Order: sequence, then C-alpha cells, then structure tokens
Amino acid sequence: WQKFSERDKKRKDRDPNFKPIDADFEAQKAHKYDKGINYYKVLGIDEYGTNDEVKKAYRKLSLTYHPDKTSGKTQEEKDEMAEIFMEVKNAYKTLSDEPTRRQYDFERDRDAVSADTHGKKVQE
Repeated sequence: WQKFSERDKKRKDRDPNFKPIDADFEAQKAHKYDKGINYYKVLGIDEYGTNDEVKKAYRKLSLTYHPDKTSGKTQEEKDEMAEIFMEVKNAYKTLSDEPTRRQYDFERDRDAVSADTHGKKVQE
C-alpha cells in the first residue's frame, strides 16, 4: 500500500486534475488489460504522466501506426504496424480511464513488491 500511495502523491503533484478515490478500485475496468505489458513504455510517457500526456502520445503514435497509414508497405510491415497499433490502442484505453489506470498501477505495483519479496525479477 505504501508504494501505491506514493504513486498517487507523485501523480497528484504532476497533475492537479488527478483526484484519486477509493471507488476507483471497485469500478468496472474500461478495458481488459495485460498487466505484463508496460503501457507507459508503449506510449513513451512517464508513469506519472497526466491524462493530457497520455492523449497526446496516443494521437502521435496512432498517426504513425494506424492501419490507414500503411499503404505502400509490405504485408509483413503492415502486420507489424497493426500489432503495434493494437498495443498503442490498448495502452490508451487502459491509461486514459482513471479507475482502470489505478487498478492497472495497483496490480503492477503489487506484483513488483511480491516479486521483490520472493527474490524474483519483475516482468517489464
């Protein structure tokens, strides 16, 4: 819990619009995420980034990897770009919804603490 409340404090310091509430953990997830994927790295943002930073990163990456932008590419390149686009889209769905993002962060922090306690390496 301590690590998680530190995360909330850091996010609140960076984003004055961030208003954590306990009900976030009971809310339905906006998206079934994969906690093994670091969606912050997918979008290329800091884990304490604001919702505006999430949105800007998504827009920028979707312009690059959107399936409509793949004309003239080989099928292999199109498939790779489609896979990247799906990860970018999933990252946006997870991180743009506050309750889902908090649940995602909590599960990743919990797994990191558990792995550290048991001497295992955390999956990045």
